Amino acid sequence: MVDSRTLRESHIPLPSNEDGYSRIMLVGTTGAGKTTLLRHLIGSDHRNDRFPSTSASRTTTADIEIITARDKAFTAAISFMPKSEVVSHIDECLQEACRAAVRKQVDSKIADSFLLHTEQRFRLSYVLGAWQEPQNSPSELDFTFDEMDQEASIADDESVADSEQTYNQSRLSEYVNRIKKLASESEVQTAEDVGNLEDTPTDDAEDWLQIFSEKLAENEEFQKIIQDVMSDVAKRFDWIEDGDFDRDEDDWPILWRYQESDRAIFLRQARWFSSNHNKQFGRLLTPLVNGVRVRGHFQPTGIGIQGDANLVLLDGQGLGHTSSETSVSTRVTSRFDDIDMLLLVDNAQQPMLGNPLALLQTVGSSGYVSKLAIAFTHIDLVKGDNLSTFAQIQQHVLGSVRDAAETLREPLGAVIASELNEQIESNTFFLGGLDKGQMPLSIIDQMEKMFALMQASGRPSKSVDVYQTYTWEGFDMAIRDAIEDFRGPWDGKLGVKTYDEVKKEHWTRIKALNRRFAEEWDNEYDNLRPVADVLARLQEGVSHWLDSQSEDTLNQSTDERNSAYSAIRQHVSRRLHDWIIARMSYESLADWQDAYEHRGAGSTFIRAKEIAAIYEATAPTIRATMTMQAREFRSALRQIVQEAVERTGGQIR
Repeated sequence: MVDSRTLRESHIPLPSNEDGYSRIMLVGTTGAGKTTLLRHLIGSDHRNDRFPSTSASRTTTADIEIITARDKAFTAAISFMPKSEVVSHIDECLQEACRAAVRKQVDSKIADSFLLHTEQRFRLSYVLGAWQEPQNSPSELDFTFDEMDQEASIADDESVADSEQTYNQSRLSEYVNRIKKLASESEVQTAEDVGNLEDTPTDDAEDWLQIFSEKLAENEEFQKIIQDVMSDVAKRFDWIEDGDFDRDEDDWPILWRYQESDRAIFLRQARWFSSNHNKQFGRLLTPLVNGVRVRGHFQPTGIGIQGDANLVLLDGQGLGHTSSETSVSTRVTSRFDDIDMLLLVDNAQQPMLGNPLALLQTVGSSGYVSKLAIAFTHIDLVKGDNLSTFAQIQQHVLGSVRDAAETLREPLGAVIASELNEQIESNTFFLGGLDKGQMPLSIIDQMEKMFALMQASGRPSKSVDVYQTYTWEGFDMAIRDAIEDFRGPWDGKLGVKTYDEVKKEHWTRIKALNRRFAEEWDNEYDNLRPVADVLARLQEGVSHWLDSQSEDTLNQSTDERNSAYSAIRQHVSRRLHDWIIARMSYESLADWQDAYEHRGAGSTFIRAKEIAAIYEATAPTIRATMTMQAREFRSALRQIVQEAVERTGGQIR
């Protein structure tokens, strides 16, 4: 597998503190406006530049890395999904479309299933073109609002021509017809083995559909459609005339490199890899991109910043791209150690719901509270009879944040909850009207303060040693509880046991997760994140133990102790990332592959049991009488914690 971040780094290195730069990572709920805020920070015009792309929700699906340099030339390094990953996504889209066809859905529904992956990160409609409905229904003809005039402008020569759209629609119609024929053939084959779908009891319908999916995969036409789609996808790369592509041994593009002195021309070319504009559907490569790194004179507009900014701005998939999440993706947490500020962008109208709260919990347990800042957007839309001034609105929103931090007192402990509260009070900013014209002075003032904190965040902090003494008392119990908190909900998701308020996941989602591990291209699917879950629970367990076992120290302030404890948590977090990923992914690879190979009736439960066994091997049960595997796990975890404590001058008796 290709390390895309290393590829981008080889062409455009990310500057660090030693180069005078601060690294800022923006995370937030879908639709909160983090990418709109990013546009302000780099001086990107909504109508003309359209970079990075925005929409109502679920826009950013790749890592966006922007270096605000003084360079006159603009440089890009854009990396792509490996070919095998693209094939897997198309395979899953085709499976879903065939399931829609066998359920006798209309052509538009079949096309929707084919063009939009259920995870909503991979959208074939961007590449192949959107399905066109006849423009004669009242719902289409009457869909006009004044707001439509606010749509970002696009040049005629950037739009897909009418003739090309007609061809794309014809091509999509061919695919839909082939999908219906393929589904019909596989339906007949499935019926020969287990009867017709319409005669199958409701409780057995999912088993029927699983056998149907296996019949699909055995059909030569299934693979032929995938090959034809891949051929159509590959042609879109050929239409890029500027820049240079690096390719792998299969001639698949893995990196696009480009340099241009004219900003407008540069962004025009970069948009083919980042845009989501409907008039460009059929030529966009956006769904195939997994990382966009650009460097150039990207400077803020509309706020009173003096001089050039030295920032690395990191943006990525929103926290709310999935349903409510209990753990933060490792795509986010793996970068905590490399950044200077973690800017949580949240919607002031609905502050601190499930996903931002999960982020606060992860930040607290992993020791990175000092890097946290919060930007509340849409503050102009927070209204009420009791809110007449900007200060009243601020206090109203902050009240929700304080309540949220208080709910973390139990899972994190009083020390971290208090630390979070203090950080939030000092590092929270209130923004509004980011998608409108001139902002009021109160918002500009907030932007300036936030920007100043960004620039200052790269200054090195003084390390503090606290000669703290710990005992191992309570450690095993804390880790046992953490493992149970991980394994219990997953037993419920897998359906191997019941667990309070946890629903069994659909077999297609479990299989999709299994596939990503088996083919070594991801460790999560949608909001199914076993690696992130076990990391979060173990970090919380260790964090609780640290708080409960600490003894009073002499001549040390509370801030100094908190700083030292944060350093311990950070070290544990770093080591746990590598260790758990190795245990659950690489060391368990053969088990994931075996689980994925199960076929036929009953295979869903067999796969679920084998995945549960992988989780047990990754984080075995800690009890008075333990297996050798559990003892080795506890010993390795203790070693990680002891090393972290000793690095800050402490010791464990």
